[in-house]
Amino acid sequence: MLFNVFPINGRVDLEPFPPRIFNRSLGIGSRVRVTGVLVPDCHGGDCEEDDVDNNNVEIHPVYAVDVFQPSIDREELTGAWAADDAGTYYLRQLGDHLWWLGMSRDRGRTFANVFSGQLTRTDAGLSLSGEWADVPLGFIQNDGALNLVGPNFFNLRFASGTGNFGARGWEKIREAGIPVAPVG
Repeated sequence: MLFNVFPINGRVDLEPFPPRIFNRSLGIGSRVRVTGVLVPDCHGGDCEEDDVDNNNVEIHPVYAVDVFQPSIDREELTGAWAADDAGTYYLRQLGDHLWWLGMSRDRGRTFANVFSGQLTRTDAGLSLSGEWADVPLGFIQNDGALNLVGPNFFNLRFASGTGNFGARGWEKIREAGIPVAPVG
């Protein structure tokens, strides 16, 4: 299982309460994205799948937990982003040029894509235009132009594009260069 893109590898302390992963606990109200399989888990009994009052659905197994970091007032898009296509997008901004690697929630088996584009600041916020292409990690193989807009450096949305791109909205998970787990 991954915690903020790092393998946990047993680095969980259950005592004292609350449990800690990489010596970090989640505070009340923390926003997280949990990736896994949503399945009925009957624990040996009848699943009663048609009974909406029976809470028998779990995320099991959990593959990854990503903790959304509070927004930092910085004009920088570099970092990890969650999109409404359930993908994770790793963005790198240098000046006004931006690249990304986008991968589906199954670590790129369904889709993986790259993007290269130019960032423009406008009175309304941000505009990002460039070219994208699927890469052969996924089953989908498309390419085209893509234009994104956003009011700030933490939220972007699809403005226009070609080539049947799936995602329509992005939200920054965390910034690059901010430690999320110890090394070693």
